[in-house]
Amino acid sequence: MFLNHRGQILIELLLVVAITAVIAGLAAQMIGVSLRSVQISGRETIAKNLAEEMMETVRAVSGEKWHNIYLLNKSQTNTYYPVHQTTPVDKWVLQAGQENVIIGGVTYTRYLYFENAYRDEITEKITPSGTGTYEDPSTQKMAAIVTWNEGLITLNDYFSRWPNETAIQSAWFGAIGVAGPVTNFGYDFFTDDANLDYNTPPWSITLRREQ
Repeated sequence: MFLNHRGQILIELLLVVAITAVIAGLAAQMIGVSLRSVQISGRETIAKNLAEEMMETVRAVSGEKWHNIYLLNKSQTNTYYPVHQTTPVDKWVLQAGQENVIIGGVTYTRYLYFENAYRDEITEKITPSGTGTYEDPSTQKMAAIVTWNEGLITLNDYFSRWPNETAIQSAWFGAIGVAGPVTNFGYDFFTDDANLDYNTPPWSITLRREQ
């Protein structure tokens, strides 16, 4: 009887040890997953901040001079990144290429690119280019991208030269529904005299002295 009792106690102890080991293993796994989730979330936050910083830079650069972004080469293969310039003046500029930023031992690669924006000829809403659309030279689409080993973040936005109303034509023939130049400025080139040559390429504007 005594030996059987000791054997039963030993089996119970082994079961307790086995259950404890299983529970400890599951707890360690859950803690590892939780820590990993926190780590990934933290890196995503850093990447988002780096992308938003690029967007803020574009706002500053385009606000200083619209052609700072409009004259840049377009498409996903023409990438740029922000650089804080101290000479000859203290300001942000866009430099061609991509930038590696190391934070917390992690290397983040960031860059942005621009695309021309198009609008529907009738609704004036931004739309993919194609038949029935025109390029809006006062609006640019920008994508800010940050990559690292575990992921990628992309933020998209449109930037507009909103203080100015500009012509959308690239030639002086008039626009859809407009026969030749118009006399009231809207979205067309205009003239009220012969100083604008809109018939002979490459076309020209002639300045005249006020009498």
